Amino acid sequence: MVFKYTKAVCRRIPRSIVDGGIRMDLNKPLVDYERAVKQHEHMVQSLEKLGIKVTVLETDESTPDCVFVEDPAVIIGDTVLITNPGRESRKAETKIMKDYFKTNEPHLKIVEMESPATLDGGDVMFTGREIFVGQSRRTNEAGFLKVKETFPNYPVHAIPIPENTLHLISCMSPVDEDTILCGGSPDASAALKVVLEKATHMYSVVRTPEDDGANLVSANGTILWRSDLPATSNIVSKLNIPKVDLDGSELNKVDGSLTCCSLLYN
Repeated sequence: MVFKYTKAVCRRIPRSIVDGGIRMDLNKPLVDYERAVKQHEHMVQSLEKLGIKVTVLETDESTPDCVFVEDPAVIIGDTVLITNPGRESRKAETKIMKDYFKTNEPHLKIVEMESPATLDGGDVMFTGREIFVGQSRRTNEAGFLKVKETFPNYPVHAIPIPENTLHLISCMSPVDEDTILCGGSPDASAALKVVLEKATHMYSVVRTPEDDGANLVSANGTILWRSDLPATSNIVSKLNIPKVDLDGSELNKVDGSLTCCSLLYN
């Protein structure tokens, strides 16, 4: 079974991301802003070609990481969980998401997370069958419990994330309801071990050499993937599913993955 969506929310990239974007590796080169914008526009166009109506919200220079709309909100079914991001500089991003859904999607139920709970949406992996929540530097136990409370129709599992990895989705993502793509790092292997131990379903696992390559968007029978990673390309290209080639290299310099840049829903 594939993940089917009719709508998506994205957000334009602020120029402040070049100097102000949060990054785990300070040695990475700065983002090439113009190139990042072109890569982002290609992603939006690719979603539209899959029959998805994409709304691109205006940016905010005071929140350098606001292009990463996956973190301030989680949408599963008819419920939107407005999160409480783990970094102080990102908490302001939640207001525009809450206002957007309240104004434009009245059929969706909105739930708000409050302190002391913290959660980045990048720590939430929904397989269509169950929900895995990374316990990372950004997401605490109270955040996990709020996800469990908000989405009671699905099993919800806590997955410890080692310090060297930002989010659960940074190192793995679902291809479909039966298949998980997972990176090859020790952190990814440790997280995957717990995922498979706690899972209520038997998943097939495809391993990629690079953790960055294990993050892909699966929508409407097609996967959007980073074809700019040669080692991963040899693995993912063999998956029997239509693919759209994207270059995610620029936003990756500030720890951005492909899934970070869109919220998909119906």
